[in-house]
Amino acid sequence: MNGFADRRGAIRLAGRLMLGAFAGKVLGFAREIEMARLLGAGLVADAFRASLTAAILPIAPLVGDIVPSVMIPMHRQWSADGSAPRRFALLTLAFGLLTLPIAIAAFIFADQWVAILVSGFTPEAKALTVRFVKVMVLSMPGVVLASCFNSAEISIGRSRIAMIRASMQNLSVMAGIGLMVLTGNVMLIAWAFTVSMTATAVYGGVMLVRERELTLGGASLREAGAVVAAFIHRIKSLLITPFADQGNILLERTLVSHVGVGSVASMEYARTLTDTALFLVSQPIGFVMLAQTTGDRETTGHRVELLLRPLLALSLPAALFMMIFATDIVTVVLRRGAFQEHAVTLTSAALGGISAGLWAAVIGSVFIRMLNAAHRNRMAAVILLVGAAGQALVNVLAVRDLGVLGAGLGDSTRGLVMLIGAAWALHSGRLLLRLLMLMVIPAVLFVAMGEGIRAVVVSPFTRLILGGGSFGVGILLCLLMLAPEFCRMVMQRLRVRRLRAQT
Repeated sequence: MNGFADRRGAIRLAGRLMLGAFAGKVLGFAREIEMARLLGAGLVADAFRASLTAAILPIAPLVGDIVPSVMIPMHRQWSADGSAPRRFALLTLAFGLLTLPIAIAAFIFADQWVAILVSGFTPEAKALTVRFVKVMVLSMPGVVLASCFNSAEISIGRSRIAMIRASMQNLSVMAGIGLMVLTGNVMLIAWAFTVSMTATAVYGGVMLVRERELTLGGASLREAGAVVAAFIHRIKSLLITPFADQGNILLERTLVSHVGVGSVASMEYARTLTDTALFLVSQPIGFVMLAQTTGDRETTGHRVELLLRPLLALSLPAALFMMIFATDIVTVVLRRGAFQEHAVTLTSAALGGISAGLWAAVIGSVFIRMLNAAHRNRMAAVILLVGAAGQALVNVLAVRDLGVLGAGLGDSTRGLVMLIGAAWALHSGRLLLRLLMLMVIPAVLFVAMGEGIRAVVVSPFTRLILGGGSFGVGILLCLLMLAPEFCRMVMQRLRVRRLRAQT
């Protein structure tokens, strides 16, 4: 195993990745609160959210989850013979060169692209979105290169880019909004985002070059072709999944843009609240799974159970909490300034729909990474495609009648399909079913407790305090019931740290 050779190294890497994700999410919450207060769920907020999608969607296949699932194992393999710095530099250069024509095309055809993406927008909203897009496409090379550099760092057991990337993005948007308020120039939001993504890529590249983890010394065109061919061979079974993701995002944006003003922004406000679980838990654990040596079926089964028990005990109650108290969460966190009743209603509906299947998405994402680590990319691709198809079907059937709630339920459908499919592929379907049956009674009690608190308590803030405390105790009980080994391990680590601190 490259980058870290033992379980402690894996735990340390996961901890650093989680720390970076946590810092990014804290700043993300601050960013959303600032956006909600100053922009609400109105025209500027919709235009910015749509332009962010318009700038990232064309390069999604180059920065999506499938890229590190191939890049990290390849980097580990190249590290064995010392060729990783050169070969990875060639692969990164190829990604950068491929990004340039995509960015140029997105700039030239920005009007047509926005018209397709958010056909339900008013002419004024479309025009502002186009202006945003023409600035934000300049960030495309930086976004792609930063993603590549991040894969190299994780492979060697480092996490600098992963720890700063989200924080830089959130700080930049906050700075851009602040400058917009001072100057009245809304375009400063887009420029701040573009500058931060470019700066992150430059920082990552400079650090890797200085540490001799990235070099073009001794490279040749023949080797570059071989490196690209090897990457394509590894990723070809997964290539259709990012395009399916692109289609899903395009479909959702198109449908939601017809719901009304603020609908696109409300989906993103809700996802900021729910993505905490994915970025804070699933992504770090998934990256660690990729960076570890693949074991046999028995070892994989043990890892699945070791992860599934605590993740289910943590994520299912947390998802129920977010679903039951969706309106209270949105009210307490976001309702201020320009973010008023209409925005609260839309965002709460989206949050409730997404939260229904959030627990499944958290666990399913980790299991998909385990399939990637086992070089079962074709199976992972099939599961992701079926999940994307399920999400698209629910969006088509539900968004017109249910609005953003229907789009949220589409997210939940995808998470459930991912979990069921990946558990079956990892030969852990019976284990999942057994643990879910054990969680039925606690889940019913959680729902009854949450609805009881909502019926009795009037203040949203007090509801969240009481609900959070009650659900927190319930989660501890679920951990003791489902994952006693995990609890013993945590207690042992805390005991060791206390003894060290005393000595």
